[in-house]
Amino acid sequence: MNSTVQAYLQLARLLRVDAGGGHDSVDETGPVVGCIDWTNVVKLADKEHMTGALAVTLRRQENYKLLPPSLRGALDRRNLMGAEFNKRLKRQAEEAIRTFNAVGCTPMLLKGALYLFEAPPEELGGRFMRDIDLVVPEESIDTCIRSLREIGY
Repeated sequence: MNSTVQAYLQLARLLRVDAGGGHDSVDETGPVVGCIDWTNVVKLADKEHMTGALAVTLRRQENYKLLPPSLRGALDRRNLMGAEFNKRLKRQAEEAIRTFNAVGCTPMLLKGALYLFEAPPEELGGRFMRDIDLVVPEESIDTCIRSLREIGY
């Protein structure tokens, strides 16, 4: 098995989801530290924009502290960068919502935008995001677009 396929399989194992509860499934012992090709797994996670999710999932595990300090530091830095970016997106979502509310519109948050408001602060960097999705009633579209333009969007 080549190293890329092995990295995909290891990353999938580390990020698997428990179908019953919707939360990450974590073995009681956590990852077998010496059996994972961390260089390739982190490189793949970076490429696929999943490093934040990997960091959050691993930090939930009992033996996260057994990971090499350089690996923990790299994961924590990536998670922190994602959290800071997502905090800015959340502030933009709040600004858009206030703006829409001021013109009598109540928007609906979709997909990742919900994550910004539901994720615990320590896990805010666990999802790679580029934008927020808001839905407004059809009759409010022009008013909402105008109101966003007025505040610089």
